[in-house]
Parts: sequence; C-alpha cells; structure tokens
Amino acid sequence: MSKLKLLHGSNALPAYPEMFGFKLFNYRLDPNKPQEISHINNGYDSYGPGVYAFPMTEVSLDLYNKIKGYCGHEGEGSVIGFSLDTEDAYTEQRLHPANEIPLENVDVSDWVNAVGAFWDALSKEQGVDESELENDIEAIYSLWEGAVSQDDIDHQFAALREKYPSLDLCEGIPSNFEDADHWRDEVISMTQASVPLSHLREEFGFPEGVVDYAMSKSDNVWEMMVQIYFSIAVNNTGLGMESWNGLFHEVMIRELSEESVNQITYANVNLDEDGQKTEYSFCVVFATHKIEVDVIEQRRYPMEQSVFDTLIEHVRDVLEEYEGVGLTREQLITKVEDAGVPVFGRPLTKPIAKLLINSPQNDVHTRRAIRTGMVEPEFTLWERAPGMANTYALPDREPATNLRMKEPELRRKRN
Repeated sequence: MSKLKLLHGSNALPAYPEMFGFKLFNYRLDPNKPQEISHINNGYDSYGPGVYAFPMTEVSLDLYNKIKGYCGHEGEGSVIGFSLDTEDAYTEQRLHPANEIPLENVDVSDWVNAVGAFWDALSKEQGVDESELENDIEAIYSLWEGAVSQDDIDHQFAALREKYPSLDLCEGIPSNFEDADHWRDEVISMTQASVPLSHLREEFGFPEGVVDYAMSKSDNVWEMMVQIYFSIAVNNTGLGMESWNGLFHEVMIRELSEESVNQITYANVNLDEDGQKTEYSFCVVFATHKIEVDVIEQRRYPMEQSVFDTLIEHVRDVLEEYEGVGLTREQLITKVEDAGVPVFGRPLTKPIAKLLINSPQNDVHTRRAIRTGMVEPEFTLWERAPGMANTYALPDREPATNLRMKEPELRRKRN
C-alpha cells in the first residue's frame, strides 16, 4: 500500500512514545494571557484543523533541521516521523489531497447531517441540550391541560430556568400568559434568541445554510471544510478566540461517511498563486486515525528551575553592582558573561548576555536561549521498527542503553 511519509515538530515529550497518538484540542486564545496548551500548531489552524507536517520529498537533513524550529517551548520537544496511507484500506482507491478534489464530488447531504450533529454536540458542551430543552418545555406545556395549579406550573418553570441559567427566560413566567399556546410560542422564541448557537442560526439559518455558504466560498473540498470549521467551530470576540477544534474533529470523523472522510484525509497547503508546491508548502492531516507513528526523537535540556533562578540572581547582582559606574556597553556585556561561570563553569555566550541585559529576564525567549546555549541536550529515540529513523533522515546517533526491557527499543545519547 502506498504511503506518504511526513515529519512533524511538537512540544510533546511523551513518556510512552509507543503509545503516542495525535489528538486535536479545544482551546481558547486570550490576548492578555500566555497560551498554556502546548499542542496547538503554529498559526492557530490558519490552514485548517489537523496535524501540520512537512512531507518527506527526499531523505535530507535539511528537512530535519527545518522541523527542529517547531519543537517548541524552551527548545524542548520532539521530531515525529509518521506515515499516512494514500490508498483506501478497503477499495484500494488512491486518496487524493483534499485541495485537489473538486466540489462536485461532495456529498452535500452527508455534510449537512454532520454539521447538524456538530451543532447539537456544541450546544451540549455549552450547557444546553436542545432536544432535552424542547422536551422540558413540552412537559410544562402539558401541565396546563391537567389539574395542576398555576403556582405549580410557575414552580416547574422556575426549575427550568435554574436548569438552564445561560438562557434569558425572565419574561416567560407562565402565570403572565392567558393560555398555554401563547406561553409555549413565546418561550420557544426566547430560547432560540439565547441558546448558545443563536448567532449561528441567525447567520446561517440551518446546517444547510452553513454548507451552502462554505461551498460558495470554496474551490475544492479542503477549502470547503476549512470554511465550515471557521464558520461554526471558531468564535472570535474582543476577549480572544475560542476554537472547538477537538470537538469538530471528533464529530466530523464520527458522523461523515467513510467516503467523505477519505476526501478530507489530508491536504497540501501554503501553495503558490498557481496552486503549486514550493519549499514552504506543507501538509495538514485531518484524518489522524489514519496516521501511523514510526519514529519519535525527543530532545530535552536538563536544567532545573533552581539553576535558572541562580543564574538570574547572579545577573541581577552584576547589573546592580555596575549600574552607573561608567562601564562601556562591551564591558558590561563581559561582566554579565562572567555571571555564567559559577553556574555553568564557563562564561555565558555573548548573545545570551545581551538578552539578559536587554530583555525581561524571565522572558520565554531568554530562557530558551539559556537552555539551548548553555546546556548539553539529551536525545531519546524511539523507532517502531529498527532503522526507521534513517528513512526519516534523522541524524545518526550511536545506540545507548535501552530504557525498556522489551521492544519497542528506546535509545538515549548525550550529544
């Protein structure tokens, strides 16, 4: 079976790499707070939801070196090589990149059903099961026909409001209405105006409206899927961006037919104006369940927080000691370089010294520079089968002591 090999840079440092699998996450981006979720890809899914990776067009260290830049927080992370079947397991038909599949191949009704299922799932996530809400309203409506006092009906409505605190139902007290039909119509209007997805219904009407809109804005299947994603699974407000990335992926994979999922397995993105690949192009893999991880190289910089704190303390002492004494900038840089000697046994590099003078000393870029510039990295390699690392052009490292007694083998080497 034909396979596509790809390399992905990640912040992940899995304790059990043989069990590692890609997963998409719901997340919120607050412009006033640092991002705490380490698995979000650079670009915040601007090319669509999925795993971002570079295809192995050739076995070359150049690609490995490019991937290292995506390995994340303070220089620690993993280079992950994985393969993707480009043929359907049952029909053996080739799975084309979604950006090459024309819209006439889309099963519109399939997508409409999936969008409707996502709406239901998202509403539940936000505290309102709309089917259950409808049943609750009908249950109160039926009380008007029985031998139940108006006070009891009002009491049941109060319980409904307590059950759905996010809904604006303050004008729906039953005793303020002359008959049950009028009450039900008004309460339904109130719920439709304040349920979590009211903004989507106002903009698109029904799931059919979402799919029609996405197709009108797209030239191929991938663009359609991305339009749907940004229309219903991403909410931009003055407080930042909220993405239901993980929920969208879960529902689409579950609800779409196998044929529709095959059409959005992966796409080539960041193409030139003519739709051709360049050295900056890469892939987004949506059908993560079709991924087989072959190799994971983890890189760590073993530096305790106490070491960093000690260094910062030394640097601050130097800056305070020589403040206002007339040192030239080069002389001050030399003094800060020497602050590394009691901590690392050698001076800091000049770029690190400049960062410590010019930047906030707890800045993530400063911390990364210290780790990568002053600490010897440790690498741990896991291969699904012997020799896999070579097929992904990972640097050849000497085998070291196995970290487990059984396969798959883990190798550790200080570089």
